[in-house]
Amino acid sequence: MSGTKLEDTGTMLLVCAIDLINKSQNIMTMFTMSIVFWEIKDLAITSGGNVTLFCNTTSVPGRKVTWMKKSDVIVHHGLVFYRSKFAEYSVSEGSFLTIMNANETDFGVSYTCIADIFSFDSMLDLDVLNVSVLPNDNDVHMSWNLESRKLLQIYFSGIFPIPHCQIFHKGTNILQTPTTTSERDGYFYNVSVSIVIPYQLELCDGYLDVKCSLNNQTIPVGNKRALPVCNDSTETNDHTVLLIVLGILVLVLLHCVLSRIIECEIRTLINIASTLRTNPKQEMSSLNKSERMETITFLAQTP
Repeated sequence: MSGTKLEDTGTMLLVCAIDLINKSQNIMTMFTMSIVFWEIKDLAITSGGNVTLFCNTTSVPGRKVTWMKKSDVIVHHGLVFYRSKFAEYSVSEGSFLTIMNANETDFGVSYTCIADIFSFDSMLDLDVLNVSVLPNDNDVHMSWNLESRKLLQIYFSGIFPIPHCQIFHKGTNILQTPTTTSERDGYFYNVSVSIVIPYQLELCDGYLDVKCSLNNQTIPVGNKRALPVCNDSTETNDHTVLLIVLGILVLVLLHCVLSRIIECEIRTLINIASTLRTNPKQEMSSLNKSERMETITFLAQTP
């Protein structure tokens, strides 16, 4: 190199040595990462359920594994130190670490697996692209109200990421964008989904089916909801018309019966009046007092 002085030789050697050490460390880091690594198994995760990590040690076969959470050793060569929280079993390809009843204190922290002189350290984070935390059955609440435009409300507790919900009627999605509100609770979300039916949409016949998903994975949210039959109102109107017709028929029949009775009474009175004209004393003596009065009144009005 031009312009180099003899007294600079030591400095140049030191710089070269440092550069060589840095390159060696980078190569060693890359080599180490390719030898041992861990990954999440059995997605999706369930809130309050178990999370399983797998440490792949196929490049160092026969080596037992040590697991650490942060700086705390939790498993060493098959010996589990916190049995109420962790479980471990080994296979020829590596070691499985199960975190039981996982909660927010188990996420956002580093886990390390060590095999021989090689190790791999990484944060256990929730990735919105490929990690789903499903709620327990007890953490999903649904409330229906078929008589209101606010037809349905769903509440999810301890879920990740925010779910996407749709409601179907006869296989057709009737609402593309339900109202969703959410709040962050540690590493999870508490989410409320409200489904409000447009005023121009009338729902009857068949059933309503709600489908929610996380990263294209379906979440069970309850049973389908049956709807009233569409012709219920028509049948009610038909029954009303039938009752009106029957009422009119009854009135007509009653009118006919009363008219017939009155006609018979008039004929009887006419016959009595005719008899009295021919023999008044004999006929009047056979009548009681009220019949005599009716007969006398009738005779007075009859020419």
